Amino acid sequence: MNESLTFGERLKALRIQHEVSPEQLAETIGVAKSLIWTFELDKKLPTYPQLIALADFFEVTTDYLLNREPVSVDIKEAADDMLDTYELRLDGRRLSKDELLDAMTFIRTQRTVRPKDYTVI
Repeated sequence: MNESLTFGERLKALRIQHEVSPEQLAETIGVAKSLIWTFELDKKLPTYPQLIALADFFEVTTDYLLNREPVSVDIKEAADDMLDTYELRLDGRRLSKDELLDAMTFIRTQRTVRPKDYTVI
C-alpha cells in the first residue's frame, strides 16, 4: 500500500482487501455504519478502543493504521542516554554500560551464527 495514504484511505483499502462491507465492519467492532464512512472520508478519527478493534480485526498494528513510522534507535550510540533515562535491569540488578554493550555483542554474534529462520521459543 502507498505510504502516503490517510487513515481513511488506509482503512477503506483494508476493508476492500478483506472484502468486508462498511455494515459488516461496523457490526463487528460495535459502531454505527455511518461512523465507518466518516472514518473513511477522514472526517473523524476513531477512539482508542475503536482503533484497537480495527487493528485487531484487520490483524495490523495501530501504527500501521495511523501511518506512523516505527522509531529506530541505534543502541550503541544511545547506550549512555538509555542508561541515564531508563533503569535497565536483569535478575533484579541494574545493567552497567559494559553489560549492555556485552549483550549487544552477544546478539550480533548470534545473528551471524544462527540461520535467519531459526526462532528461539
